[in-house]
Amino acid sequence: MSKIVILEIAEGNWEQGFPVRLRIGTEGERFLADFPPGQLPGSADVLQFYQLWQSSYRQLPSPLRLEASKNQVTNSSEILDQCREAAQKLEESLNDWLNSETFRPLKERLLHNLNRSESVRVFIQTNNVELRRLPWHLWDLFRSYKQAEVILAAPLFDPDQPPILNSSKKELKILAILGDSRGINVDADRQFLEKKLPGAKVNFLVKPKRQEITDQLWEQAWDILFFAGHSLTQEQKGKIFINETESLGLLELKNGLSKSINRGLKLAIFNSCDGLGIAQALEELYIPQVIVMREPVPDGVAQGFLKYFLRSFSQGEPLHLAIRTAKERLEDEGLEEYIPGGTWLPILCQNPAVMPLVWPKAPLKSLVSLGIAGVFLLGVIGVAVGQQFNQALPFSEQGIELKYPKSWQLKKDPVLGEVARFVVPVEGSSDGFQENVRITIEPLPSSMVSLEDYSQDIVQRISQFLTNDPISAIKTQVAGLEADQVVYYNKDNLKLKTKQIWMVKNNQAYIITYTADIEQFEQFEQQVEKMMRSLKIN
Repeated sequence: MSKIVILEIAEGNWEQGFPVRLRIGTEGERFLADFPPGQLPGSADVLQFYQLWQSSYRQLPSPLRLEASKNQVTNSSEILDQCREAAQKLEESLNDWLNSETFRPLKERLLHNLNRSESVRVFIQTNNVELRRLPWHLWDLFRSYKQAEVILAAPLFDPDQPPILNSSKKELKILAILGDSRGINVDADRQFLEKKLPGAKVNFLVKPKRQEITDQLWEQAWDILFFAGHSLTQEQKGKIFINETESLGLLELKNGLSKSINRGLKLAIFNSCDGLGIAQALEELYIPQVIVMREPVPDGVAQGFLKYFLRSFSQGEPLHLAIRTAKERLEDEGLEEYIPGGTWLPILCQNPAVMPLVWPKAPLKSLVSLGIAGVFLLGVIGVAVGQQFNQALPFSEQGIELKYPKSWQLKKDPVLGEVARFVVPVEGSSDGFQENVRITIEPLPSSMVSLEDYSQDIVQRISQFLTNDPISAIKTQVAGLEADQVVYYNKDNLKLKTKQIWMVKNNQAYIITYTADIEQFEQFEQQVEKMMRSLKIN
């Protein structure tokens, strides 16, 4: 059986502490147990280390989905170290706080009443803005409860309200708004929504006018509202930038949103910056569930989270666990190394009285058809790959043109800005690594960033995270542009050698990375150089 836990935190302060009430129940039923209240003691450390982390985090050099005109500080290893140290101290102080003597009786009640194999939604119910921002999922309790995830409860929620069931549907209707995207890449969000969602129909509004949004909210019924673009929170109120000239507070759309919620809108996803103000506005309209980012979010983090979340959720994983899965996947990819606290950002805000949205299962007939189509598609792909081996293969995408060896495979993953990856085919069972050339694009925080500025930044990053070798950039020229390049041996795999070249144009950095087994590096380097000679950047 799935369980619900509600930690209701009453008014208090960081000096004297916060009274806490615990309730535990079973999904779909009224709450079974209401325990004697406990107390979270005063703790200046938790708030202090959160503010230290927040301050240093917001200075990290990543393209953010904040208001487009905001400039960021260029990279500094000192800032990164400060952010990493503050994140570690915040986690330690948070666990000291949650394992305190006055709170221990409630923790023991949790351990006694929960099964580690159960799916558990753990709600934090509080009106305190600082408490809502905390990374509660870092509580060491969750290391043992792999099927549990922290959720922010709607502050207006009535714990004694009977559960509200969601109506089942064969297909989910999604309204996807792609707003102001200056300096970020929302095309990746669109690709995930278009290609990865069986059982859903998506309607896109790209940089819409306000009238277009209100028309859709008033005239159509939607299950999910999605937004990607720039956003921010000011004075606890959320604002989204719907195009390059217009911004809207969520409450400016309150009538249309209320209409849509009454018609069945169940989930809003704001894959944009600093979204707790957005969540609060939607909670006031009694939307069942919202996914937002606690803080300004780097573009690659937003894309990676969306990719892994949609994959898990659309395959039938419960909503709260799909969010946990996505965050853990990003953590395993090493996100915390260069963006400390990056995996903390996504948070689900939900009304505990509403049964969570479940992705509809595909009908059996559709699955059978999909299987037949899959066999046919595999055959087509096999033929196409065979043809590629016998013809010249030009590549053109996102303003980049080049030619690559006819036997190499073209792959791509846009999550971290990857435009294309050209992979050498496996040469045999003993071939332990496929040599490859990756092309990535990184938006720059300001048009004032020069090649020298960017080179200083990227050399620092490579030296800190990717190699133990002393490196310095060497001047070269690629695609008619001044470029810098470095060659190094990889820290985590000393058998791999990497050459990386980068240029700056159109307020973006274009990075070409060739990685190969040391023994194979020279064998393919000549072909890589031919690719570079054919490269054009428009």
